[in-house]
Amino acid sequence: MAHDLINNKKATVQEAAWQVGYDSLGSFSNAFEKKFGYRPSQIK
Repeated sequence: MAHDLINNKKATVQEAAWQVGYDSLGSFSNAFEKKFGYRPSQIK
């Protein structure tokens, strides 16, 4: 869900993190990288 939000420019990385339940942007970014192999900021 977060990948879709960021990729389609419906949300910033921070907003996407909040929408999927992360309070910490760092924790979200680490979890995202584990799943997809790259950081959410690299989508843009």
